[in-house]
Amino acid sequence: MTLTLTGEAQTLQTASIEDKLSAERAAVATLEGKTIDGTNNTLIVPQSQVTGLTESLSRKSYRGSDFTVLGDSITSTNASTASDSPGHAWHTVLAALSGGRMTWRQGSASGGATVQQIRDTHLPEVLAISPRPALCIVFGGTNNVGSADYDLDSDIAALVQIYDALEAVGIRPVAVLITPRASATDFVPQWNHRVLAIARQRGYDVLDFFSPLVDSADGSLLSEYATDAIHPNNLGHTRLGDKAWSVLSPRFPSRFVHLSGYATDGDDLLGGDGFFLADGNADGRGDGWNGSGNVSIVTEGGLSWQRITWETGDAPGVALLQKINIASGFSDGDTLELSMRMRIVGRDAGESLLSSINVELRDAPSGGAVIGRFGIGANLPDGNYVLAARGVIPAGTLGLRVNIQAEYGALADYYLEVAQVSLRNLTAIGAS
Repeated sequence: MTLTLTGEAQTLQTASIEDKLSAERAAVATLEGKTIDGTNNTLIVPQSQVTGLTESLSRKSYRGSDFTVLGDSITSTNASTASDSPGHAWHTVLAALSGGRMTWRQGSASGGATVQQIRDTHLPEVLAISPRPALCIVFGGTNNVGSADYDLDSDIAALVQIYDALEAVGIRPVAVLITPRASATDFVPQWNHRVLAIARQRGYDVLDFFSPLVDSADGSLLSEYATDAIHPNNLGHTRLGDKAWSVLSPRFPSRFVHLSGYATDGDDLLGGDGFFLADGNADGRGDGWNGSGNVSIVTEGGLSWQRITWETGDAPGVALLQKINIASGFSDGDTLELSMRMRIVGRDAGESLLSSINVELRDAPSGGAVIGRFGIGANLPDGNYVLAARGVIPAGTLGLRVNIQAEYGALADYYLEVAQVSLRNLTAIGAS
């Protein structure tokens, strides 16, 4: 059978899948049976295996620092630049925690997707991303193990097809051990053992998303990290993002995100307005910015920071900073990068699920589609971050808009600050 993927004209030869799987089954045979706790079917991956895998991969490197994601509903929060909803997802937490050393490049995922649906529907969208990202984190299998039609061999074969298609175009896969599922406590460890064996054989990095969230009493998803028996909550996504960065951080030691160092930088398409040096109408916002919310400009550490503040007892609400009608400095097909410093102070772990920070680059002064974005949530730890998002200018674009949106219900005094907001045309300066 031959599967043709639209958008990239990539053809996958699947006749040899069984040959590949025979070797992979042999590799997993050494793990199955002896790494499951017979009392509660909890997956136990010996630390020596995980450490050995990480060390064996440390000599290899990715060709770049930008990444994309494939998955189901656990990944679909903020996973597509076509979505306008702010979200707090494990992969955007990963990008934030990396301090700019890893750059999130959209992704494709949907609720209920099996690995076969990820292969047929979402994989073509990732293969069509231009320029191609360096790595793709593949988080699939949750809806296979929970299905009455679950078949380990055929479902894993579909996962291998995804890996093969990514490697064929130079995108290196990152494997994921899936999160606990109460209705499939027998099958989740079985799936994860097979994925781990394949990753070891192929030399992939592995993100263990099972261990941080599993209830050791029964193999289910820990209630404090769950919205239901399948889906992690904000804190759960934060744990997964932190786990991903702990594994991948040694691989990206020298990532550098350019931030304009001065307001008159000729490469900055925002014309220096992202430095918030003036507030001519005394509305609390830097000149050139519109929006809503309780805002002010503060100076600290030699920088002017645009601050958004929530006070204890404030009703949930949205604050928005907009830089509209960026009308020059780009052409169709150019790659742009939006970057900034961000500081979070007073984070409260009890913030509700609506809490989020969402940064977008849109392809029109009003409305328009999102062409670059990142989103993070209220459970990101207090600290200083450097964030970046890239996007390609669609044909016919006449103007751009930058949105910085935050939504919270204040359970404690809290503020968010941004500084050195920069927008560069990477194509024009030869850095794409």
